[in-house]
Amino acid sequence: SLKAGEALTTASGEQRRVRLPDRSLVFVRQGTTLNVTRAGALAVESGEVFVEASSDRMTPPLKVKTPGREMQTRGGRFG
Repeated sequence: SLKAGEALTTASGEQRRVRLPDRSLVFVRQGTTLNVTRAGALAVESGEVFVEASSDRMTPPLKVKTPGREMQTRGGRFG
């Protein structure tokens, strides 16, 4: 799992599945760079991810920022 302040970069041909501090699950494709900016926030700098956001009502919605868009969800799935 990744903690707030940690980053992840996947190499060519590498795919990863990581858990975020809020219990959301992120599938990370090859050639992706991302940062967990805080417990419920993810910044995708490059590459591709698929997110299954936690549906726990006790945690704030997950915020995902990419170079071209910013999304927020609780219990949603998107890529």
